[in-house]
Amino acid sequence: RIDPPVEVGGVTIPLEALCIQTYIAKCLGPVEEWENSLRLSAKTGYSMIHFTPLQELGSSGSSYSIYDQLTLSSKIFGGGHGPASEDARHLKLRNAVDTLERMGVLSMTDVVWNHTASNSPWLNDHPEAGYTLDNSPHLKAAYTVDEAILLVSLWMSQGKEGLAPELKSEEDLQNVMKVLRSVLQGLRLWQYFTVDVDSAVLAFRAAIE
Repeated sequence: RIDPPVEVGGVTIPLEALCIQTYIAKCLGPVEEWENSLRLSAKTGYSMIHFTPLQELGSSGSSYSIYDQLTLSSKIFGGGHGPASEDARHLKLRNAVDTLERMGVLSMTDVVWNHTASNSPWLNDHPEAGYTLDNSPHLKAAYTVDEAILLVSLWMSQGKEGLAPELKSEEDLQNVMKVLRSVLQGLRLWQYFTVDVDSAVLAFRAAIE
């Protein structure tokens, strides 16, 4: 392993000596104001700021659900839209990073290319990039449980199966748990954790021959 050289304020320090603080980028305000927001981190001895992904986020709003991996989020700039050109956005971000470095604080961010939002246009061209029951059959059990939870949630919203649309008491909660437990038991989930050894061995042999 070759560790990259890291300098803070002109002084080279080992990676294990870094003192890192994480900020959720979308909650940090405009990049033009980061200097004021992060000054306390510098004064309290942090040597690096870790930012959650800075790309355009998907419809869920999750900090790790990327709409466009190649575009900086418009929401981290003043006015909520940012410069029109991507080069101008990168320049503003570069200026903010340079300002932090002058304060003695380095920056890093996640590279999460695989954290693609469900509404990303890229998935229209590459649907195989998403998790499906075809390319990830090991997720079938989790998918089945999700469907069951969705069903019970639908029943709640419609007031079916004796479920209250709003939980207002311990009894309401217990009713939800009772119905959900009954639905899950009917799914026979234990079958996902059993293996027909003979059939599995035959399938494996056929696959490698």
